[in-house]
Amino acid sequence: MFKSGIGNIMQKAQKMQEGIKRVKAELKDIIVTGQAGNGKVKITINGEHIATNIDIDKDILNEKEQLQDLILIAINDANQKIKTQSKDKIKSVTGDIDLPLPF
Repeated sequence: MFKSGIGNIMQKAQKMQEGIKRVKAELKDIIVTGQAGNGKVKITINGEHIATNIDIDKDILNEKEQLQDLILIAINDANQKIKTQSKDKIKSVTGDIDLPLPF
């Protein structure tokens, strides 16, 4: 009885490990766009937190400080979206076990 219980736990752990490996590969393909200033600044990043595109409304190009602030906000917005999607995907594999990111 004891051995079969450990074997069952080991099987579950192996399935979870395989699921996490699959999710890690899927996370690389996520693409999100963070926005700021009602869409005046948009920054697109992928699941590896690499920026792939930036779009800035020409009306704010001459407002350096505001533009800098909006870029930071848009980057943080995009990163938060990646973090949320990553946690959701991980929980789909681990259930109630909350693993820290990155795993």
